[in-house]
Amino acid sequence: MCLIVGYRSPLAAIKTVGGTAVAALPSHRVVAIVDLRNLPLLQRHEDVRVAGPISIDPQRFAAFQRLVGAQP
Repeated sequence: MCLIVGYRSPLAAIKTVGGTAVAALPSHRVVAIVDLRNLPLLQRHEDVRVAGPISIDPQRFAAFQRLVGAQP
């Protein structure tokens, strides 16, 4: 999984590299599943400020999603 922070919504950029949004967060932030081989392409996308891998326990992530009401 990766955290992507955009200048605007990075959802289109994530789709262009074959990624899947998992959770949309405030301020143009999205947690997504992205093939790490495609991460450099995503990082250079004009809508993306920063993108990088994250590691999170699935149960904790599910609890976090419920807490913030995050939707992909």
